[in-house]
Amino acid sequence: MANSSEVRKQLENRIKSGAHHLILNLEDVLFMDSSGLAVMVSAYKKTQPISGSIVLAGPAPSVRALLELTRLHEMFEIYADLDAALRDLAA
Repeated sequence: MANSSEVRKQLENRIKSGAHHLILNLEDVLFMDSSGLAVMVSAYKKTQPISGSIVLAGPAPSVRALLELTRLHEMFEIYADLDAALRDLAA
């Protein structure tokens, strides 16, 4: 919650500046609440009209559990780590 406003602004700025395909590196995120989920969903919705995408990389087990509990794992493609996401998306 403490970081969600800043993260939302950064994502919106990147999308507005032309970044339509984003990898959210969650490797250092040990906790996420509903405000963090809302930021990700909002960014996802902003990329859809421009044929963009957002994928997630390296969520901690607690964050992964939250994504599954809220069924957001069905919305976002999730990779084990950033390298795996980069490799797959480059292919």
